[in-house]
Amino acid sequence: KIIEPFNVSPGDYQCTNPLRDDYFRPRTWWVQGRKVHASRFLYFACNLPSTLLLPAYNFFGIPIAQLVLDSVSHFTRTREATARALEKYSLTVFKTNLADITDTNFREEVMKRIQFLADWRDNDGVEVIDIENEDIQTVVSPIAGMTDIVRQSMDIVAAMFNEPGVKLWGITPAGMNATGEADLTNHYDNIAALQESIFSAPLKKMLDVLQWNLYEEIDDSITFTFEPLGVMNETS
Repeated sequence: KIIEPFNVSPGDYQCTNPLRDDYFRPRTWWVQGRKVHASRFLYFACNLPSTLLLPAYNFFGIPIAQLVLDSVSHFTRTREATARALEKYSLTVFKTNLADITDTNFREEVMKRIQFLADWRDNDGVEVIDIENEDIQTVVSPIAGMTDIVRQSMDIVAAMFNEPGVKLWGITPAGMNATGEADLTNHYDNIAALQESIFSAPLKKMLDVLQWNLYEEIDDSITFTFEPLGVMNETS
C-alpha cells in the first residue's frame, strides 16, 4: 500500500555519529500517530537535500514544485509581459488643434471622431482629416526577439523539470537539422539514472523478502533489470 509522504513523520534517528550506517536514517516512522518500524516500508525519495536539511523535509526529497517555482514564475511573467506588449503594439496618434479643447461642443466632436476611428480602423478603412490642422501618425513598438525570449523561458522550465521541450510542451525543436533526438536521449538517460538511484535498493529488498518467504533462502543469481527507453523492440 502506498503511504504518501505528507502522512509520515520521522521517529527515532541517529544524528550524532556520522560513522554509523543509519546516520540520519529514521529507524521508525509515525503514520498518523501510529509508530511503524522502518523495515516495514520500502522507501522512495528523489531530489534529496543535503544531510543537514533532511529533517526540514521530513527525510524526503525537495518537492519538484519548489525546485521549478522560480523558473515557472519567470515564464509566467514573460508570457504576460509579451501579451501586454502585443496589446500595445500599435498606437495611433491623432493630431488636431486643441486650443478649443475647453469648449464642450468641440471636445465632444473630437471624442466622436476618435471613437469612430477606433471602431472602424482596419486595413480597408479610410479616415478624412483636415489638411492644415490635423494629422494621423502610427507609432509601432518593436516586437522583434519577443518570441525568442518566451521560447527561452519555456526551455528553462523544461530544463528544471528534466524534460525535453517536445515532451513537456509538445513543441518540436526549431532550426536546421533539429530533430530533438539528442534531447530525448538525454531524457531517457536521466530516467535510467533515476531508476537505479531511487528504485534499485527498494526493489532488491522486496525481491529478497519474496525469496526468503517462498524458499527460505536468497539466490543472488535472481535479479532484475529495467527496460531501456527509446529502444525499438519486436512489438514496436
